[in-house]
Amino acid sequence: GIMRNSFLISSGRNNSTPLGELTVLAKVPLVHYAWSYGTDNTGNYDLGWIPYNLRIYPHIYIHYAPWHNNFGHPMSHGCVNVNLANIQWLYAWAREGIPVVVQP
Repeated sequence: GIMRNSFLISSGRNNSTPLGELTVLAKVPLVHYAWSYGTDNTGNYDLGWIPYNLRIYPHIYIHYAPWHNNFGHPMSHGCVNVNLANIQWLYAWAREGIPVVVQP
């Protein structure tokens, strides 16, 4: 019941971040963020191996996003993007099973 920290995040574009009462399902040190929609598709991406990942839904994480600095605006495919200093704090503080509330 005590606020420990507060910072801007970037959620998913087009309301793609799941809302509601979730849980940190796993702390994952490194995740390779890449997706292919097919050969030569302009939506394909490979963002490399990213540290500090908190899985809150299958294939949805709270994670560091070094590819942008536009926090406070929807930017992702559904994940919750955080800058480096804040994700380092959050990753160290959080534990598996801790509640996460995602709200509009």
